[in-house]
Amino acid sequence: SSVSSSSSSSSGGGDSGGTVPAASAGGPSRGSGGGNVGVGAGYRRFSVCTSPDCIASLGFGVVIIDESHNLRSAVKGTDTPQTEACALVALRARRCVMLTGTPSMTKPHDLFRQVDTLRPGLLGRTREAFDWRYCDRRLVPCQPFRTPAADAHGTRVWGETMKRWDNSGGSRLAELHGLLTREVMVRRLKRDVMAQLPPKRRQVVRLPKPP
Repeated sequence: SSVSSSSSSSSGGGDSGGTVPAASAGGPSRGSGGGNVGVGAGYRRFSVCTSPDCIASLGFGVVIIDESHNLRSAVKGTDTPQTEACALVALRARRCVMLTGTPSMTKPHDLFRQVDTLRPGLLGRTREAFDWRYCDRRLVPCQPFRTPAADAHGTRVWGETMKRWDNSGGSRLAELHGLLTREVMVRRLKRDVMAQLPPKRRQVVRLPKPP
């Protein structure tokens, strides 16, 4: 099966095309899908719901997600309700196709939710496991915030500087790129598809002057 475009570690220059096709074949980790077709919706229309007629509860044979970088992994906490619902629809489908010209907006961390929706477990059992291997996960200080503590007399004093997990880096990028291109990623450059596109049309449409 095939998929997306390159990650941030392998994106080219101005020759990259606009939309990059990405496709995932069905497998044991995907849903059995259904026969529902012909639904178009923006990301903001998706929300997590449990009602039988909710779009997230329907089974589709094929789901196509345009501008899939909107499903990028959250930096802190859980992903947005829209991402959760959209991923649920995709996981229940027999097949899923993701389209984007920029699958990784700024860092490899952006890729996890997209790829894990296409092929669960491919990038690791958990997001944290992916971050440890490919995002140079490490603790960094959170200045100027510090943890308040109390001494023996109950007086509040300042203790050690607080730290947080940082997943904005990159590690083993060649390995990650090879895994993506072998399993789920197909990149189409502008020079590869330009001959297949119809000629550009320019047309002037004159609108009546408002009263």
